[in-house]
Amino acid sequence: DVYKRQGLYLDPFHLIRVSTAEQFRAALADSPHVALVRSDVPDRDAPAALAWSRQACPPVPVIFVAEKAEAGEVVTLWHEGAADFLLLDQLSRLPTAVRRAIDQSRRAAEAEKALEMNFRYREAIRATGQILFEWDQITDDVTFAGDVEGITGLQPEELNGNLKRYFELVHPDDRESFLERLEQARSKAQSCHQVYRLIRPDGVIRHVESRGFLLREQGVVNPKRIGFITDISQRIKAEEDLRESRRLLQTVMDNIPIGVFWKDRDSRYLGCNRRVADAFGFQGPEEMIGKCDLEFPCLKREEAEFFLQKDREVMERNEGEIGIVEPATFADGRNVWLETSKVPLHDHEGRVVGVLGIWQDITEKRQLEERLRQTLKMEAIGRLAGGVAHDFNNLLTVINGYTDLLLGQMEPGDARYDSLTQIRKAGLRASGLTRQLLAFSRKTVLVPAVIDLNELLLDMEKLLYPLLGENVVLQLKTSNPLWRVKVDPTEMSQVVINLCVNARDAMPQGGVLRIETANVDLDEAHTASVEGARPGPHVCLTVADTGTGMDDATKARIFEPFFTTKGPEKGTGLGLATVYGIVRQSGGHIEVESEVGKGTTFRVYLPRVADERRKVKSQLLPQRPAPKGRETVLLVEDEDGVRKLARLVLEGSGYCVLEAANGPDALRLCSESPGAIDLLVTDVVMPMMSGPQLAREVLGCRPGLRVLYLSGYTDDEIVRHGISEGESAFLHKPFTPAHLARKVREVLDS
Repeated sequence: DVYKRQGLYLDPFHLIRVSTAEQFRAALADSPHVALVRSDVPDRDAPAALAWSRQACPPVPVIFVAEKAEAGEVVTLWHEGAADFLLLDQLSRLPTAVRRAIDQSRRAAEAEKALEMNFRYREAIRATGQILFEWDQITDDVTFAGDVEGITGLQPEELNGNLKRYFELVHPDDRESFLERLEQARSKAQSCHQVYRLIRPDGVIRHVESRGFLLREQGVVNPKRIGFITDISQRIKAEEDLRESRRLLQTVMDNIPIGVFWKDRDSRYLGCNRRVADAFGFQGPEEMIGKCDLEFPCLKREEAEFFLQKDREVMERNEGEIGIVEPATFADGRNVWLETSKVPLHDHEGRVVGVLGIWQDITEKRQLEERLRQTLKMEAIGRLAGGVAHDFNNLLTVINGYTDLLLGQMEPGDARYDSLTQIRKAGLRASGLTRQLLAFSRKTVLVPAVIDLNELLLDMEKLLYPLLGENVVLQLKTSNPLWRVKVDPTEMSQVVINLCVNARDAMPQGGVLRIETANVDLDEAHTASVEGARPGPHVCLTVADTGTGMDDATKARIFEPFFTTKGPEKGTGLGLATVYGIVRQSGGHIEVESEVGKGTTFRVYLPRVADERRKVKSQLLPQRPAPKGRETVLLVEDEDGVRKLARLVLEGSGYCVLEAANGPDALRLCSESPGAIDLLVTDVVMPMMSGPQLAREVLGCRPGLRVLYLSGYTDDEIVRHGISEGESAFLHKPFTPAHLARKVREVLDS
């Protein structure tokens, strides 16, 4: 009725009328929005009704109505929680009182619910191990909630409202940046994030991460900032442990003596060890990440494309390891060979996501293998050449020997004299070829002497000028004083001549030929890469020209016999092979540097010996008639033609000759012959028993017997040592009848 009188619109509502206490309590169970209670009715207990309404769920606001009331009663009900108190003559206020009571009840319920939610939220924050903070950027008032004690070591009440106390917990090294970020947050309306350390009162250091956000209420920025502080100490430790593990793994990989790398499907580097980075000129592995082989400045394009091709093959096949040898150019300019193993890189689901590889620099290994192959090839060729020369020398001994005998029996006017002379010339030329073959195979017999190489070169200088021709300028530079070397002077002269002739032929239009000598001390680093070289003091003979030069393929074969770049009829291919053999047999080695169009340099290294001179017998003695004798000579030679020729020459010179084809036959003759035997003439290389073995047996039963060795070459160290020291007599095949007769007489008379 009041609503209608006031012309107010009423929403539909339900009115419950009760008259007893039991009915009132039952009605409260239906959760009415508001209760109107007459407090001035007899037996009506107003405080009890108020208590029952508060106990309802949710609580029901109560408006008391009375015709009249005592002031004390009204005050008591207000204190007990009455929503309002109206007199009957004030019912016009009823609509407003009802609305206000309902609204207050709703707000109270919402506040209680919010309070409960806030409590649960704070407990949830505490459970997560975080701190919830609220910071007033104007007053610097701060409130903390959550796991405050667990992170800071202090109770919330010790920090609330005390930003300075919290600041004191910040690590001294982090305080400056902490304040700087606070000031930035204060001056800018944006979120704030920072990581710093806290030192708890018990000394424990915590790494924390704080994030703060500005409050916004209905679009207006509130000066307060709320946020979270999270203890990230375990995360920091885990990250540090991970970094340490990665550092340890990187250290291990960096110390592995091979290159290790891994790439993605586009062949871009995901990582590598330092050996790979250093090889390709990068400061560290991290600088290579994301790069492709085509982006490496040092790599040739064809090398990089070969790398990428093999990467694709590995990923496409996806079936295990692929081993390959890859050429590469390193940042230091070296051309190398890499022995590489690559496997597909899989993720946790087994998909191919890249390639993993390791490589090892096998350049030195390949060079050693190549040098070994070259050495074995040269040794094999040397054995072949030595064997051919040995057999050929026996034939030449017979051919040249009988030719000399026939020439000695003819007059120059005889029609057959010229024919025999041509045979003799051909035989001498063939003898020269066999000497060169023996020099290469290092089976010739040298007669070494301690000499000054400068003196040898100065003696040869006049000979070299006509040999080189007018368009070649000779520059001779000697180092004084020069260490002594022990070589065969004749063979060493042949080395110089062959090198000079080779240089002359390389300068058809003329040029400069430089010959130098120097004392050098070779270290192990130098000799390690040169076949046959030994460290120590050496004399270096340099022969350099400004000619056409050689490519690598030619340079690799220049010491092979019969290999030549000259045209037909211009060379036998034995000149440098002879040089190689003589130098190696003399205990030295030879090095070559050459570049097409820029000339060639040969360096001959001969080991230094004590400064002791030995007089070299002249090889140019005047020819005298072959002397004769009457002594008994035991001749042992397995080659029938040579043995018959030697017997014919010796018997023609007056000697008594006992002939044997091998060692056992010779020993039998020694034991059966009653007379004296004055000289043993024996071949060095024979079947069943060698010459030196035979000499030892014979000397055992006939002490004082003299021995003369015959051979085209010898591998016997005893004979070599004896000849070099002047203790053994030796006659080189092929020999002439006159040479044999003179040598026999010389040995018998010694």
